Amino acid sequence: ETPDQVTVDYKKGDRVRIKEGSFENFKGEVDEVNSDKGQVSVSILVFGRPTRIDFEYWKVEKAIEE
Repeated sequence: ETPDQVTVDYKKGDRVRIKEGSFENFKGEVDEVNSDKGQVSVSILVFGRPTRIDFEYWKVEKAIEE
């Protein structure tokens, strides 16, 4: 029996918004997608500096640009 493969519907360069956690409502850009772990690496601005943070795929959503 093999574990189910998680389908992560993001790709490098997608703009996303963090939905929960310490960085809730931050917006950033996807740097890397790791489907095996179900994670996306997102570059967000923290204190004016770009910072790369890994999030589970369900903690982010595609950002609506205004």
